[in-house]
Amino acid sequence: MNWMGLLRVVVLGLAVTLSACTVAQANPPATSARAVPDLGSSAQAPWDATEPSAAIEQAMLDSMKARGAPTENAKIVVQKIADGYARAAVYYDVVRQPTVWDLGFAYFEDGAWKVWAFGSGIAQEHVEAAGIPRSVWPDGWLSIPPEGDNCPETTVDTQLLKNKRHGYCLLYPVGYKVEKHSEVETDLVVGSLLNAEDPRVNIRVEDAGGRTAEELAEQVTVDFEAFPVERSSIVLGNVEAIVLDQLPGQDINRRVLFEHDGLLYQLTFLPADENAGDAYRRMETLYDKIVASFAFIPRSDEWFPGEDCLGAKADTQLLFAEMYNFCMLYPIGYDVGEPAENEIVFFVGSLQDGTYPRLFIEVQDAAGRTAEQVATEMQADVQRSIPGYTVERSIGLRLGYEPAEMLEHMPGQEISRQVIVVHGGRLYKLTFLPAEAQADEVYTQMETLYTTVIDSFRFLR
Repeated sequence: MNWMGLLRVVVLGLAVTLSACTVAQANPPATSARAVPDLGSSAQAPWDATEPSAAIEQAMLDSMKARGAPTENAKIVVQKIADGYARAAVYYDVVRQPTVWDLGFAYFEDGAWKVWAFGSGIAQEHVEAAGIPRSVWPDGWLSIPPEGDNCPETTVDTQLLKNKRHGYCLLYPVGYKVEKHSEVETDLVVGSLLNAEDPRVNIRVEDAGGRTAEELAEQVTVDFEAFPVERSSIVLGNVEAIVLDQLPGQDINRRVLFEHDGLLYQLTFLPADENAGDAYRRMETLYDKIVASFAFIPRSDEWFPGEDCLGAKADTQLLFAEMYNFCMLYPIGYDVGEPAENEIVFFVGSLQDGTYPRLFIEVQDAAGRTAEQVATEMQADVQRSIPGYTVERSIGLRLGYEPAEMLEHMPGQEISRQVIVVHGGRLYKLTFLPAEAQADEVYTQMETLYTTVIDSFRFLR
C-alpha cells in the first residue's frame, strides 16, 4: 500500500490551484442557487430515493471532471443532506498540490442532483446569497459577520489577531507569536513569553467595573510620581486613548489606556527606552502597526473550530488537520504524508533526503500525563540507554496556547529537537530534524521550519 495512502488531512488556501487547471474563486452569485450556472449534474437516484449520497458523490465527480480537476485520488464524503440541498467534502488520498478542494454544495432539481460550487475558496457570504439553507452549512457558520466587523485586511508582512471575547482585532507583524495565558491577557512576543530582548506588547482587557481610563491613568501617575512619566493621547479604534510613556518596570514601557463597551483596555509596549537601540525602534514599528490597525468588533463568547488559524503567506501554506485537531503553517515546497497511523510528516523530495529538514508530528493518547511528565520520562529513557548523555530541556515554551516542553539534542539516527504538548487528552510530539548546528544550511532551514510551525500552531477545539 502506498505509504501516503492513509493521508486524510485537508490543506486549505484561498486560491485553488491544481496542476490540471486553475479554477477561480466563485463570485458572489445571485439570490438563488437556481440562478447560478450549473457546474455539473447526475440523473442517478432521485431525491426520494433511500440513499441519495451516491448520486451526490457522482454529481461532484462529474462536475470535477467537467472542470478538468483531477479525480484519480479524490474521495467524496457527503456530510449533510437537508431541504433539497447537500454539503460534501472532497479529500485527496495523495496530497500533491498545495491546496485541495475541501467543500462542495449541491441541490436537487428536475429529478437530478446538481452541483452549485465547490472549492476551498467558497465564502460564507456567497453560500448565504445563493439561498443555500443553514441546515447544510458547515459547523460554525452561523451568519454573515455582522456590520461593524471591520477588521483590516492582512498584508504580506502582517497577520490578523481577532479577539471576539474582548471585542477587538488588529494587525501585527509576521514573526510575532500570539500567546493567551489568561482569561484577560493576550501577548504578542517573538519566540516565547520569556524573551525580554525583542519588542513585545501585553494586551489586558477586563470589566471596567465603573472605572474609567482617566481614573486609571491618574492612579498610575500617582504610583510613579517620582518618575518623569510623559502623558499624551491618541485615537485608537475611533476612541480617544491616554498614552503614558516612560513608565518604570522590568523594562521602561509605554501604556495605552481606554475604555469601550464596559471594558477597560490596557496595552503595554516594551521596551520604551531609546537607550535600547534597535529593540526600541522595532517597538515603535510594532506600536504604530497596532495603533493604526486596531478596530472594535461585536463581542461574542462563541468560538468556532479553526477560526484562530493563521492565513498563509507567499512563502507558507496552511495545514488544517481536522482529524488531529490542529492547524499550522509550514513553508512552501514541503510535501505532506502519513507513513503510519497518527503520524504526519513534512519533507522535501523524500524522507530519505537529508539535504532538507524534516518534521514528524505524532498524536497519541496522553494517558493522563502532562507534557512535563512525558518530557521527564523521555529524558530518563535517554539516560538509561546512553548513560551520561545530556539532553537540554527548555522552559517557557507554549504551543497552541498550551504549556509545552522542548528537548534539544535528542539522540537517534539524527540528532533532533522535540516539542511535547498535551491538549484535550492527546499527546502531541513534534520532532524536528536535523538539530545539529554542524549541519550548517540545513540546520538554518530547520530553524525556519521550526519557527514557522511553532508560531502558527493552533488547536481547532
